[in-house]
Amino acid sequence: MRALVLTGLREVSLLERPAPVAGPGEVVLEIDACGICGSDLHGFLGEEPRRRPGLCLGHECVGRIASPHPTLAIGTRVAVNPFHPCRCCETCLRGQSNVCPQRYLIGLDEVPGALAEQVTVAAGNVFALDSAVPDAVACLIEPLACAVHLLRLVPLPPLARLALFGCGTLGGLTLAVARRLGYRVAVIEPSAGRRQIALALGAEVAVDPVTPGLTAALGGPVGASLDCTGVSPARQQAVGVTAPGGSVLLLGTTATETTLDFKDVVRRELRLQASYGFTADDFATAQRLAGELSAELQPWCRSLPLAAGQAAFESLLPPPEDCLKVVLRPA
Repeated sequence: MRALVLTGLREVSLLERPAPVAGPGEVVLEIDACGICGSDLHGFLGEEPRRRPGLCLGHECVGRIASPHPTLAIGTRVAVNPFHPCRCCETCLRGQSNVCPQRYLIGLDEVPGALAEQVTVAAGNVFALDSAVPDAVACLIEPLACAVHLLRLVPLPPLARLALFGCGTLGGLTLAVARRLGYRVAVIEPSAGRRQIALALGAEVAVDPVTPGLTAALGGPVGASLDCTGVSPARQQAVGVTAPGGSVLLLGTTATETTLDFKDVVRRELRLQASYGFTADDFATAQRLAGELSAELQPWCRSLPLAAGQAAFESLLPPPEDCLKVVLRPA
């Protein structure tokens, strides 16, 4: 089969690889489409030590059952949860499988990913998919689950005001879900094109982070700030625009270290809450939301053939201003 393999720094190549064989509890999928995640891009740039040359990348995928499955027929179109917790450790048993110490992800470490014609996943991690959900939107279900998980941690009722830092894939999806939940959202995003996407997805206001008087430009302090960028200036601004007693939720992981004024954090009794990945319940919610949000999200997706993988990765440097997700199709 053909697979898009990381072969060097800023280099992916379409190579022939042996077709996967399902092991116990596994199923082989014929891949229809797979998105390029920001984490794949970090591997492409040599910034992710767990994505090394020789690895087939990709985990945001949609496909069809190609080997016997306990409940689904051959050819069934499915959404794929690429995240595999152990489901039996103390962390999993208390409902936090997203941070299971034994978790693994396809397209990471030694586990082949889905930027290929076929991939093997756990049989329990595939779910029949509504035919009305386009392939490109189906590839958004996994990052959409991250947005669902993040918003579950927001301790505010609908109609509350949120500040959202970043309108890339995760930021845009978080915005779409937040608006669905009834939150009022102000977006802080340096890209003019992505600020326009934010407004199209329902942001009340979308401003450049260098705007003077940022808090006033957002309409005043907010009850919660959500950082989807992971860059230090955004984290610091998120703390700055949050009202006393409010929450700062951290999803992005770009910067390893960030300096914060903890005297200010303590004196304003701010809550700092990290968000990582998603649970099986979050994924199920995201699969439902993909159908409901399909018309809103489809215009911001771009599809290319798998053979154009090198050009597709290069097109994400710098991030495009006119789309939220690039997906590759093996066919």
